[in-house]
Amino acid sequence: MKPSRPIPRVGLSATVRYLAVDVAAVISEVAEDGRRVTVQTEEDETIEFILNRSTAYYEAPNCGPRLELGGVSRRSGR
Repeated sequence: MKPSRPIPRVGLSATVRYLAVDVAAVISEVAEDGRRVTVQTEEDETIEFILNRSTAYYEAPNCGPRLELGGVSRRSGR
């Protein structure tokens, strides 16, 4: 059976979703069995995300952006 969501792995494209802007990124590190990922954005920013177990979203600490795996952008980027 195929997983319902992409599994994070180094090199997978992703989208960092800020409130009004999406930024393309690539996963550079996966830790804690996929519960913690680090990405490098196209703007050369490094951001760490943690999987929120109650919402199943990857979120940056302190109410930061969310991460969507697979790099599918639904909004215009910067």
